[in-house]
Amino acid sequence: MASGRPSPKRRGRMPLQRDTRAAILAAAAREFGKNGQEGARTQAIAKSAGVNIALLFYYFKNKKQIYNAVLGEVFQRWTEAVTPAMTEPESAQKALLAYASATFDFISQDPARARFVQLEFLRGPGAELRALVKQYLLPFHQQFVRVIQAGVENGELLPVDPQQLTTTIKGLVISHFNNSSVIEMLTGQDPLAPAALARQRRSVLEMIERVAFIKRPGNSKPRKEHA
Repeated sequence: MASGRPSPKRRGRMPLQRDTRAAILAAAAREFGKNGQEGARTQAIAKSAGVNIALLFYYFKNKKQIYNAVLGEVFQRWTEAVTPAMTEPESAQKALLAYASATFDFISQDPARARFVQLEFLRGPGAELRALVKQYLLPFHQQFVRVIQAGVENGELLPVDPQQLTTTIKGLVISHFNNSSVIEMLTGQDPLAPAALARQRRSVLEMIERVAFIKRPGNSKPRKEHA
């Protein structure tokens, strides 16, 4: 076959091996995160995943299908990583710190995930993105808002807008990864090196405490509310 692509009939005969699928999707997330959907090259994805282009098209009929598969996989795994933080939390403070920690750790494993999702958000709300937000993000977001509101009402958190605090926390965590290239140019240091990530993680958690907590852990004196 001139294109090197198996026929649809052959493509459906054998299920995609889990390790092969994971390798393809991880490579695709990096390629899409770097070059966007239009600029990404399937040959680069195949090479990075350690498979040949014919095998890539054996499982995915085109680049758009790969893109949608990566997007769905990232949303699913991201939600699975952070959901435990909102499942019957002991306190709103612990829930916020657990969420920020889980999100930071998830992205640290592969920063291309954050860039990939950010590019999709910037492209605008297409049908695929709307469906994934409704399926994965909206239920978690609503629970997150309820936990923050409960924390405000019971005196754990400062009287903040739950929607705004949710957005702020996400921004604190994700911005380091999305801006890593600029940070490296400004500081001359690799912001994704293990030591730099550890410092940033601590900084993010401390910032959340300072911005939202009435009483910080280990401090017996409640903070004064801002006038």
